[in-house]
Amino acid sequence: MKSIKTILVAILCCLMLYNCQTNDTDTPLQKNQLIYSVRPMERDGKPLLHITMRLKAGDSGITRMNYQNNAWGEESLFDVLQDMKVLTKDAEITVQPDSSYIEIKHQPGLEELEFSYAVKQDTEGEISNAGRYRPIINKKYFHVFAHNLFMVPERIEDKDTLSVTIQWLDFPNDFVIHNSFGTGQREQHLENLAIEKFHMAIFVGGDFRIYTKKIKDNELVLATRGAWVLFEDQKVMDVLKNTVEAQRNFWADHSQPYFTVTMLPFPMEQGSSFGGTGLTNSFATTVSNNTETSIDQLAYLFNHELMHNWIGAAIKNEKEEAQYWFSEGFTEYLTYKNIAKNSIMQKDERYFIDEMNTLFKNLYTSPVAEQPNSEITYENFWSNKGYEKLPYYRGAVFAFLLDLKIKKESDNVYSLSNVMKDLLAEARQGKKLNASLFITTANKYLNEDMTSFFTKHIEEGQLPNLAKMFTDFNLQYNTEAKIYDKGFAYERDTKIVTNIKENSPVKKAGLQLGDRLKSWNMFTDDLSKQSELTIVRDEEEHVIAYYPVRVEKIPQLIINEYNLQQIKL
Repeated sequence: MKSIKTILVAILCCLMLYNCQTNDTDTPLQKNQLIYSVRPMERDGKPLLHITMRLKAGDSGITRMNYQNNAWGEESLFDVLQDMKVLTKDAEITVQPDSSYIEIKHQPGLEELEFSYAVKQDTEGEISNAGRYRPIINKKYFHVFAHNLFMVPERIEDKDTLSVTIQWLDFPNDFVIHNSFGTGQREQHLENLAIEKFHMAIFVGGDFRIYTKKIKDNELVLATRGAWVLFEDQKVMDVLKNTVEAQRNFWADHSQPYFTVTMLPFPMEQGSSFGGTGLTNSFATTVSNNTETSIDQLAYLFNHELMHNWIGAAIKNEKEEAQYWFSEGFTEYLTYKNIAKNSIMQKDERYFIDEMNTLFKNLYTSPVAEQPNSEITYENFWSNKGYEKLPYYRGAVFAFLLDLKIKKESDNVYSLSNVMKDLLAEARQGKKLNASLFITTANKYLNEDMTSFFTKHIEEGQLPNLAKMFTDFNLQYNTEAKIYDKGFAYERDTKIVTNIKENSPVKKAGLQLGDRLKSWNMFTDDLSKQSELTIVRDEEEHVIAYYPVRVEKIPQLIINEYNLQQIKL
């Protein structure tokens, strides 16, 4: 009798469990509720991420799924998709890459749809900084941005919020799951999530190493992988913590309970390269892994990208490219100021002045230095290196001069920091950054209206008269600058030299048109080091050594005690 009761209880428990699972699945979905299940799979020996999603169907009998075909400078992102299937009966699918959506036709009045697809890596060979915005999926790990991984219904508007469930299924127990919303969670529930914040996220998994620190009870997490040549994980974590703590103190903002940095190495034979993207609760970075990539470069990267938590994320541009002078240029300026003021990596005001001098040189030698702000468009920014860097240089130099002006006129009572904090307060009231808001805010700390100064040097792109301004601010300076000048151009595929500047050091050292580059060693950030080219000419190798330097009439601040006192970080 006892055994029969035990069996009945067991059966009852199973039925209850079954009903709970069934009811969870059968509960009608809300309008903006999305459920994703992500699984690893292989096709023809290549690893994929397989996604099944459940969502409420469109009342009209048509549901469109948005998927950005061109985003973040990448094109034809539909190429990473395969195996798209509607699992709901009596439904058919139409793919529209040019319009960035997938259309599903189904019965009108249908309650919900179930749809599946796979995401693959569509690039071959080793990863590089240039391909960091496309999905990276291999047998050891994956690294995918949300807009490349998760489709969303077109009906969801920017003002709407999402209820998102993500289930990470069938991954090995030792396979790390980590992303912008948490670490180590195999099922994630994200409520009241803006669609922009969902799509501005990074998802990684695999052989990542996870490090966690606390700043005022808020969680800071570093996720990295691979065998770094020069970096020790703990040293990187220390630089990251110092950076985050200093910036949160600057903004008086310790409101973020969770923040993560993902750090992905890529091979590079010569030189160094790195890039990062500020995202929701996170930023994702890719860094060249060799002896030429230094921890100082990493400190710069962290400080620049993390500043975007406020400039760009909290203080949003009204028109993205039109205000890059602010979101990138002012970020650049505050990056160097933050590093020096907080002694990150033992840097001080001398480092700050040196970096300002570099910015002056970069701006004045830019091939597009005096192009108007209206020419910094999406197309130009993502396709032309000159336009990509112009808002960094122009905005940073403008920020430096404005900072000096405010401090001088207020006898060091106020600075650009006050303007930035006021702009953050305005942003929290729902205002977006534009020229009018910026000028009005800055004018509160100036004796005269700055509209003319802003129009001339930001909107019209006129170069400021540095010599006059340095004199006005009682700063000591030299009138000339040494500029890095490679001195030649070559065809990227064949490595054949196609152009050499007349009277350049490299021409005087013996480089000739038609020479083929076999290898090179150049130091763009250290003009005291000699560049060395190994070239092939008439089937013979030759080594050409030279100093890639020219002199230009660009004022440079003198790094001395007098100027350090005048600038007063």
